[in-house]
Amino acid sequence: MSDVRSARIALPAGSLGAEFRTGLPVLIACFIGSAVGHVFPFYTLTLFMPSLNAAFGWTPSQMGYAITFLTGGMFIAGPVAGYLCDRFGPRKVIIPSTVMVALLLAGMTQLNGSIWSLYLGYALFPILGMGAGPVVYSRAVAAWFSRGRGLALGLMFCSTGITTTFGPTLIGGAIQKYGWQGGWLLMAAVALPQILIAFLLLKDRQVAVPGPNDVPATGMSMSEAARTRVFWVMFAASLLMVLMITATVIHLVPMLLKGGLDRAGALGVASMLGLGIFAGRICSGFLLDRLHGPYVAALVSFLAACGVVLLGTGAPATLSVAVFFVGCCVGAEADIFAYFTSRYFGMKWMGEIFGFLYGGITLGTAIAPLAMGALLAQFGGAYEYPLYILAGIGLVAMLLCLSLPKYPVSFAATLGMKGR
Repeated sequence: MSDVRSARIALPAGSLGAEFRTGLPVLIACFIGSAVGHVFPFYTLTLFMPSLNAAFGWTPSQMGYAITFLTGGMFIAGPVAGYLCDRFGPRKVIIPSTVMVALLLAGMTQLNGSIWSLYLGYALFPILGMGAGPVVYSRAVAAWFSRGRGLALGLMFCSTGITTTFGPTLIGGAIQKYGWQGGWLLMAAVALPQILIAFLLLKDRQVAVPGPNDVPATGMSMSEAARTRVFWVMFAASLLMVLMITATVIHLVPMLLKGGLDRAGALGVASMLGLGIFAGRICSGFLLDRLHGPYVAALVSFLAACGVVLLGTGAPATLSVAVFFVGCCVGAEADIFAYFTSRYFGMKWMGEIFGFLYGGITLGTAIAPLAMGALLAQFGGAYEYPLYILAGIGLVAMLLCLSLPKYPVSFAATLGMKGR
């Protein structure tokens, strides 16, 4: 039995504007927090590689394994963070976790000559800072939105665009001026204000069905969800979708260079990835609120598979479109499956259930470099056939999404939603 002491506010049915007016402070807090949470080091590791190589002799490939430790920690900590969020409310989990993230970022200035010090730091980010990540922030936003839940989640996940857009300039500049220690300290300083922002803006809320009295959130437990076909279809679809796009993205610039583009041209084409990510987040969120969600997920996976095939053909005229399609899937996958979790299994234990499903996403991320390496070795370093195989994986994910049923009316009916 949850002991969450939360604001229990029934929003008027059919009022999307009222939803956003009431939930906007929470959305802002989660938007900022997800940009500087425990995934912050994921997007910035590449900026530190040259300096750490000069300081300790670590190669980029060695340092790249830090991401494996980060995703492994996320796989372990996600369900725990979700359970704590469901049990005590997002606010009580996010604030102490953000403190830990800031302390760990500052602690990275103490890296020594052992590469394991880097691996340890990256493993601890999601474990000690478990509440400052996508699982808890998704749960916090979903509790305040129903009619506009897809769009709200898409807007929240757009926050990583802040990190990828401004991170290279701000953090890269600090590293250049003050060394790699200065880069970590700046990241810690950027994360610290989120503690105050979360304290002031973030409110816990149990989802209520409109009526004379608020009704606490309902939904399946983790054990009940795990006994359904829907849960495992979602897990497999998320894993395969992320495997396809991650394996493609990590080799994007090398494959473009190998295809005959010069460095400036390759970087120009690769920049379409960011535009696709932004479009994928906003458009998928908008469509999720208006269409049967599995159709949206299938479309996103299909577009990505088409993009991967176009990259395999190497036709210069289609490369920008191909990268844009892949970016749409990169932008949409996490918010799609967070949305599905709330609609198929209800809000009561959404955090814990999405924590386990997010494991599929992190597992796909961890497997992707190994899978792509094995495929490249099999085909003599050529990208064409590995990309076609990845596209096939994406089509399997599409079919899995299409096999998902309508949302259960008992959970989808919150605030006037209908099962569809």
